[in-house]
Amino acid sequence: MKRRSDKKSSVIIIDFGSQYTRLIARRVRGLGYYSRVVPATARYEEVMSADVGALIFSGGPESVTDARAPKLDETLLTAGVPILGICYGMCLLVRHYGGVIASQRRGEYGPAMIDVLPGGRKVGRRGVGGGAGSSFYRDVPNRHCVWMSHGDSIVEVPNHFTVTALSRSKAGELIASFEDRKLRLYGVQYHPEVVHTVYGEKLLKNFLQRVACLRRMWSVPSYLKVIEKTLRREVGPKRSIVVAVSGGVDSTVMAVLLARLFKRRLKLVLVDNGLLREDEVREISDFYENHLQLPLRVIDAKSEFLTALAGVRDPERKRHIIGRMFVKVFFANVKPIEMLAQGTLYPDVIESIATVGPSHKIKTHHNRVPEILALMKRGQIVEPFKDLFKDEVRELGLALKIPSALLNRHPFPGPGLAVRIVGTVTKRRLDILRKADAILQSQLKKAKLIEKTWQIFAVLLPVRSVGVAGDRRYYGATIVIRAVSSLDGMTADFFLPSKSFLTRLSARITGEVEGITRVVLDISSKPPATIEWE
Repeated sequence: MKRRSDKKSSVIIIDFGSQYTRLIARRVRGLGYYSRVVPATARYEEVMSADVGALIFSGGPESVTDARAPKLDETLLTAGVPILGICYGMCLLVRHYGGVIASQRRGEYGPAMIDVLPGGRKVGRRGVGGGAGSSFYRDVPNRHCVWMSHGDSIVEVPNHFTVTALSRSKAGELIASFEDRKLRLYGVQYHPEVVHTVYGEKLLKNFLQRVACLRRMWSVPSYLKVIEKTLRREVGPKRSIVVAVSGGVDSTVMAVLLARLFKRRLKLVLVDNGLLREDEVREISDFYENHLQLPLRVIDAKSEFLTALAGVRDPERKRHIIGRMFVKVFFANVKPIEMLAQGTLYPDVIESIATVGPSHKIKTHHNRVPEILALMKRGQIVEPFKDLFKDEVRELGLALKIPSALLNRHPFPGPGLAVRIVGTVTKRRLDILRKADAILQSQLKKAKLIEKTWQIFAVLLPVRSVGVAGDRRYYGATIVIRAVSSLDGMTADFFLPSKSFLTRLSARITGEVEGITRVVLDISSKPPATIEWE
C-alpha cells in the first residue's frame, strides 16, 4: 500500500471525440480528483506530469477497425499508471495487445443488463472470467443496468486479460468489461460516466480509489484561493478591469469575486441587445446597484441587433451575427480597456481544442473573436473560471455567499430569445415570446419548480394552427414548453410537470398572449435532442 505522501491526485482524460468526454471529467472532479482533458493527438510529454496518477481513454464515434480512426501515442501505455478504456478506448487497448475486434451490424445502444462473472468461469476464446474478485466491481451487484453505445465488439481479449462482465443482446453474449491486474489496464464497453449506468459513479470511484490509489485533493472552495492569487497577479495593483454582465450565474459570480478583490477598479457593463426576458434589464440593474452596491452601465443597442437579425432564419447565422454585434457594440462603447474579464468555462476550453477525424467540427466561441485574441496577446484578458464546470461555478458562488435564488437561476443562452424563436426574429415575435415566458416563469415560482428542474422555458414556432375565440375561428402561433431535469446539462431527461400545472399554464398563455392558439410539450431527452431548440 502506498504511503499517503506517495499518492498522486490528478487524472488525464484522452479525448477520442466522444460526446461524453466532458462528462467523464466532471464525474472525476465530483469524486474529489482533479481532471483535465487533452486531445487524442497529445504526445506523452504533454500528458504526463509528476502528479498524474491515472489515465482514462474516452469513447468516440469512429471504429478502431477504420484505417482513418484516431490513434493513440502508444508510449502512454508505458507510463506506469492505471488506465481505464471506455468504449472506443477499450477497443484501443484490445487492438494494441493483440485481441480481436469485430464491427456488429446492430451494435448495442441504450440500456443493457450486464452480469459480473464469478472468478474462474470459462468464456471460450475470450479469456477466463473473474469479475467477482475485481477491485473495479467491489460493492457492485453482480447484475446491473448500464448504458451502451457502440458498434464494435470484442471477440477475443488479449492473452492474460480477464473478462470480468458480459452483456446479452440479440447478437448473443458480448464482452462488457475486462482487466489485466498486473498491467493495471481496465476496459468497459459501456459508459460509467452517464447517469443511466446505475452504478457508474461507484465504478469510477473504485477505479480511482481502489485501483489507482489516488489522493482526493480537489474541491471548489479550496480552489477559490488559487483563483484569487492568480487574479491578483494577472491584474496587478493599479489596472482597472471591465466585466460584461448578463444577469446569468457565471457573470454574477465573476462580478462578486472581482468586486471582492478590486471593487474600486471594477467596471460593470450590460449590453441590452433587445433579446432578454421581460423586465430583465431592470432586475439586473437593481441587483448590481442595490444588492452589490456596484454601478452598472447599460448600453442600449436593441435597434442595432434587430436590424442585423432582420430576415435571418438559420440558427448558426443568428448566433454568429449576435456574437459579432456584441463585440462591435461593446468595443465601440467601452474605452479604454486595461483588463477584460471573461466567463469562459472549462467546457468552452475543451471544445476549442482540436480533436481528430472529419466529423468533428471545432466550435468557435464568442470569447475567441479577433478583438479578444488581440487583448489576450497583450495580456489584458483574465478568465477566472476557465478550469471550472457550470455547477462548480455555482458551488463557488455559495462559497462567496451569493444568495441561492440567484445561483439556481436556470441557464439562459448567450444569444437570448433569438434562439428560442425558430425562424426569423422580429419585434412582434419577441414580444409574444416574452409574454409567454413571463407567464411561464410566474407559474414556475408559484409551483416551486425552478429548484426541481434544470431548465423550463418557452419556444415560439413558425407554425400556425387554427383556434377559436368566442365564435370566431382564426390562425395563431404555437408555443412549445421545454422542460428537462439534469445534473449538469450534458445529458438530460424530459421533465413532466403535473397535469394541473400544464392546464393552468396553457389557459393563461392562450388567454393572455395575443396571437397564440396552441401550447405543446416537448418530451425529448438529450441525447438525441439538445436542450435548446437552436
